[in-house]
Amino acid sequence: MPLYLFRWQFTAASAKNFIADPQDRTDAAHKLISDFGGKMLSYYFAQGEYDGYGVFELADAATATAVSMAAAATGGYSRMESSQVFTGKEAKAIMKKAKTVATAYRAPNQ
Repeated sequence: MPLYLFRWQFTAASAKNFIADPQDRTDAAHKLISDFGGKMLSYYFAQGEYDGYGVFELADAATATAVSMAAAATGGYSRMESSQVFTGKEAKAIMKKAKTVATAYRAPNQ
């Protein structure tokens, strides 16, 4: 199954709730991903631009989008993003495909 990197920011209300009621959201994330037929590979709280990151195996982009929508619909997030990510082996196959298919492509300024 394809891998997807999710990034999110909690709302101020969610942050306030975490202070009032500290909690580990790993199990909740695991259940959400499992409910969509996926597998959670990693889940992290973070500092910086995003409050959390997760890597999940999901069937396809439509499923990843549905996961994002389901989480965002709770109102607990101010930002929810996902991107498909690739292993080194998959990236090599992508590079080979680009080399094979794009050999005739020329930039507009050439």
